[in-house]
Amino acid sequence: MRTFAGEVPQIVTEAKAVLQRFMNALSCIDQCFIADDLLEQLPTPSRVGKTKVGGIDFNKPRMRWAAEAIIALSAAPSGFTASQVAKEVRALSHQTEAEYGPRRAAYDLKKPGQTGYPPRGQDTPV
Repeated sequence: MRTFAGEVPQIVTEAKAVLQRFMNALSCIDQCFIADDLLEQLPTPSRVGKTKVGGIDFNKPRMRWAAEAIIALSAAPSGFTASQVAKEVRALSHQTEAEYGPRRAAYDLKKPGQTGYPPRGQDTPV
C-alpha cells in the first residue's frame, strides 16, 4: 500500500493557495459594488470593441450554465480557456460538442466584459 505522507506538505500548500484565491474572489463580491440598475442592464445587448454581443440574461439556461462553469473554473491557478468552459457547460447541460463548443464559450466569455464588472486587471487570465 502506498502512503502519501511525504506529499502532505505539497498538498497543504496547494490547498492553501486554492483557498486564498477563493477568498480573494469572495472578497470581491459585495452588494455595494453592484449598482442599482446593473442587473436590469445586463440583458441589454452592447459592444465589446467592434463586436456586438448579446446581453447577460440569467433567465436563459445557456447563460446560467456558462456562469456556473466560469465560477467553477475560476479557482484554477493558471486561469482557464474557452475549451474548458465549453467542456464544463456540456457536463452541466448534457449537450454535445456540436451544440456547445469552444466558439460559443468564447462568445459567452466576452459578455461580462461589456458591463465593466467585475473590474479586470492587466494580468487577469480570462
